[in-house]
Amino acid sequence: MSTVPSDPELTLQRTRVLASWNFERWGPSLALGGLLAYAKVVDDGALAERYDIRPLVSHDDLLAELADDPTPAVVLFSSYIWSAVENLEVAAEVKALSGDHLVIHGGPHVPKYRGDIEEHFRRYDQIDIAAHGEGEITLVELLRVLDPALRPTDALSQVAGITFRDGGRITSTAERSRHESLEDFPSPYLTGEFDHVDSSGWQWPSIETNRGCPYSCSFCDWGSATRSRVRDFPMERVLGELQWLSDHGLPHWMINDANFGIHRRDVEIAKFIVELRRAGGVPEALYMSYAKNTVKYLAEIIKMITEAGIIGEAALALQTRDPETLRAIKRSNIRVEKFDDLAEEFRRYGLPLVTDLIIGLPGQTVESFLTDMQYCVDNDVTPRFFVALNLPNAEFNNPEYQRKFSIVLGDGDVVVETSSFTRSDRDRMMRLRMAYRSFEHFALLRHVFRYLQWDHGIAEATVIERIEAVTAASPERYPLLSWVQGYFDMFLIPPFGWPPFFAEVATFVSEEFGIEDDAVLRTVFEVQMAILPEPNRTFPSTVHLDHDYVTWFEAHGRQRPDGPRLGELPPGELVVTGDPCQCCVTGVGRQCDVRPHELIIAPFWAALHWELDSPVQRIVPAVAVSNSASQQQDPAAGPGGPAADPEGVGATASVDATV
Repeated sequence: MSTVPSDPELTLQRTRVLASWNFERWGPSLALGGLLAYAKVVDDGALAERYDIRPLVSHDDLLAELADDPTPAVVLFSSYIWSAVENLEVAAEVKALSGDHLVIHGGPHVPKYRGDIEEHFRRYDQIDIAAHGEGEITLVELLRVLDPALRPTDALSQVAGITFRDGGRITSTAERSRHESLEDFPSPYLTGEFDHVDSSGWQWPSIETNRGCPYSCSFCDWGSATRSRVRDFPMERVLGELQWLSDHGLPHWMINDANFGIHRRDVEIAKFIVELRRAGGVPEALYMSYAKNTVKYLAEIIKMITEAGIIGEAALALQTRDPETLRAIKRSNIRVEKFDDLAEEFRRYGLPLVTDLIIGLPGQTVESFLTDMQYCVDNDVTPRFFVALNLPNAEFNNPEYQRKFSIVLGDGDVVVETSSFTRSDRDRMMRLRMAYRSFEHFALLRHVFRYLQWDHGIAEATVIERIEAVTAASPERYPLLSWVQGYFDMFLIPPFGWPPFFAEVATFVSEEFGIEDDAVLRTVFEVQMAILPEPNRTFPSTVHLDHDYVTWFEAHGRQRPDGPRLGELPPGELVVTGDPCQCCVTGVGRQCDVRPHELIIAPFWAALHWELDSPVQRIVPAVAVSNSASQQQDPAAGPGGPAADPEGVGATASVDATV
């Protein structure tokens, strides 16, 4: 909630401009704050003399304000994939209070294609004007030409980048070009646009250091600024905003650039963030979408952030390595070799590397998806699997593009079929996604997979594909394995405990791949059970093994083929030292069911880690940071940290992967 005082005398003389946003879910809107800040100072404050341009308000405060004072007002909304529905609902309530209010919707989720925007206006009569692309100049020009009664004038047709109701017609004007100099736009943080908001509940306040993206990926609509030159905000503004976030003690920050790390100055920005962390303790976590075609600065940036104890990750938008798919989505200009180079750099620094893979891209097949999955295994990269969405302003939504690739959409505008895969194929890819997440990411069978691949030459993707096939066709053959494949995302618990589960897995390995259950395989299963969470476990815990698994694992690290076979090694032991993410306490049990959404918005998909601390654990940001911090504070202390990123970085990251 916010309380914004205004001068009653001035309010009577000027038309109110109100911008509304859901503070409780997302904190103040950077976009709306920027619009208001610019409108107040443009033309030496001329518009601020004509209009009562109010600071950003919550949806509840907006409706209360308009119910108390029905005088016609200009009401602004900024719509993204996560806010569009709510904005439309609030706009309908605004119009119900008085049809004389002028409602303007902007943002990336306002459609631009002609047929879509006409349908949008027919469906939602609560919209008077839609703004396309960058909004600062558009809003200013709109406020200049509106008459005192907020009725469109003839000059409205001269405002570029809008669609409006013109009597009985729906009129769209020429496309607006992007503003060249971002120096003209003041910072809403530094001009006080957010000073009235209680910052204690903010989630992921964001800043921009630049705008634009040089790439033309067909599935993407990053701020409606793809295929454009990258324009920088002044360094003084960027550092000032970061200082503002630090001064207000906000723990989790987001940099909204499409390619952070693309410029040398991004290293300086990262250094400043690290200085703020060391001086004031924040940020605790930082999310960025990294540059996709250069490794020149990224490793240095991530190394600094990690060493400073900031929870973060190197998350790169690989999406796929398949050449046919890359051509279809117009991404072949992003060289996958650069990703390989960066992966090597991160391995050298011992840092975790995360990538995004998308299910549902034109050109994709089940086979190419399995190949991408195997690449992640072979290069020790953690994939996040997103689903392809048809965003209103991406090229995916161009009718000509959809016809070319026979794109079929399902509920929620999810791509369910293209010329390269059927719905049945997509269903298989979604089951493979589930299998990889459960068995590899949550580590239920990670060490079984490593043993089969390293000592027997059976690729992990082959094993996962077999699990998916047999549990789909004959679930009764391996009921516990089938249960995990079907329900583990809803119940993070072992079916009847770990021993019965792994006994059945041993049968599966024997029957499907001809590998008998002997002392070597039992060593692998003992390691598997030791590193998985279970209530009431105590630490440290030592497991004595018939073969030295830790030495074998370290010798084969990062898939080196020249290590010894596990059966050749003498006895050894595995010491499980702790539960870094408190999974034994909070990570086991019933989860919410979000399957109808298919998005990464639940703990199962957002969790960074679900295993215990040991020499063979997967390195992830939460573990790397908590271990580093505990060593700095007390080398003898056990690690601790969140089991999932605060407020779901995985969900936020879907912006990069699906838009």
